[in-house]
Amino acid sequence: RPSPHRTDARVDGEIVEKPPFGLRWWMVLLIIGFGCMYAGSYMGQTMMKVLSTLVGHDYADSLTSLVEGSPLLVTFIGTCIGAPLGEELLFRKLLVDRVRGYGDMTAILLSGLLFALFHGNLYQFFYAFLLGMILAYVYTRSGNAWWCVAMHSVVNFLGSIVIPKLAAFMPADGVSYTSPLEVLVTLFMIIWQYGLIIAAIILICIMWSRRKLSAGLTPLYRENGPSLVLWNVGMIACLAVMCLLVAISLIPTRP
Repeated sequence: RPSPHRTDARVDGEIVEKPPFGLRWWMVLLIIGFGCMYAGSYMGQTMMKVLSTLVGHDYADSLTSLVEGSPLLVTFIGTCIGAPLGEELLFRKLLVDRVRGYGDMTAILLSGLLFALFHGNLYQFFYAFLLGMILAYVYTRSGNAWWCVAMHSVVNFLGSIVIPKLAAFMPADGVSYTSPLEVLVTLFMIIWQYGLIIAAIILICIMWSRRKLSAGLTPLYRENGPSLVLWNVGMIACLAVMCLLVAISLIPTRP
């Protein structure tokens, strides 16, 4: 069986050599990952606000509550070391290696989907899905899970430690500014988040025509990859359990 990390890719029916993966590619994909994460986060927050209005129940963001209520060292070890190592081993190294025979796109989409469902709530679903696909693409391009661990660690460090610390200097209601520092931090946060979303969109448009994804190992796998991967007892059971966990998180709890 050919190595899952082939140096060639099929683009428009032709076999082409993949350029070497290095720090420059990693930095570009990190920017795209941040932009996708913020876009997905806004999507999740918007959906939960709409759902809260419809059911008359305020849903708490469990991750934010957990991070805010944990000591800084515990948060750092859990989100910047433990989670990147464990989740990249499971959702990129183990999963992508086993599914990539059905084609890179199938492996990337499945990795993102399971990574999103694994978080067990809609607040994180969209950004985890988009970020999970970026991380899976990094793995298919580099063949080295440490690039994914590094990116995951940087994303979690800024998202779970740096940004919450900066947000503490912003007014709670978002409008009642009492000092120039609050204004500066708020402007920085707006420029940082929306700037990364815009940058990600631009970079994706530029890179889309240059993407290089390996096809499946056989025509049968390439043509039927998604159905072969999804429609089996193990995968159906896994998806059912994960979807059930998401559904349970949406059940209103009595005060």
